[in-house]
Amino acid sequence: MLHQIINQKPKDPEIKLILYIKFPIIEIEKALKKLEKFYITMKKLTYIIILLSTMALSCGDNSTKTDVAYTDPGFDSKENVKDTKQANFANMPTQNSSGASCNAIIFQKNIDGKDYVAIGYKKNSFYLKIYWEDSSIPSSVDTPNFNININGSTSTSDSLKLTAQPQSDGTYLITFTGDISVGAYTIASGDTIRAAKY
Repeated sequence: MLHQIINQKPKDPEIKLILYIKFPIIEIEKALKKLEKFYITMKKLTYIIILLSTMALSCGDNSTKTDVAYTDPGFDSKENVKDTKQANFANMPTQNSSGASCNAIIFQKNIDGKDYVAIGYKKNSFYLKIYWEDSSIPSSVDTPNFNININGSTSTSDSLKLTAQPQSDGTYLITFTGDISVGAYTIASGDTIRAAKY
């Protein structure tokens, strides 16, 4: 069955052999195409989630002078960690933070031919991840087509509405202009994140 081979690459000769045995010839190409699309989609999502998780965890680490690219993504040295970073949530005040240890980032990257913009924030065990398709960091966003994850909650019927203004120190001031309810959490219109650009 397909679920027995779902974790293998669809062009592997062994998988083709299994498909020839299990399915009529007409169904083979359909099965391979579906399996390949699933593999590519999961690869993209996994890459984005790893990027957000790793960079949100790392951007506030001031423990050593080594591994600069890892601990301070996009900066030249430890001293250049931005102390202007901050996060302010009206409905989640215990998750607010500010200063160099504030783990807030924004970045844009092309992944497998598609351009994405992503925002990541973490404080202790609390985390927020948002990403959508865009070729550059826009000055404003109003779209229903985005992905959000707040502490494992991912379902919302709200659109993503925000502005992202570059600041003189290389950070971006992100201001949410519409409420986003995700599970038990709500990002309110007016909430802000000042994030380091990766």
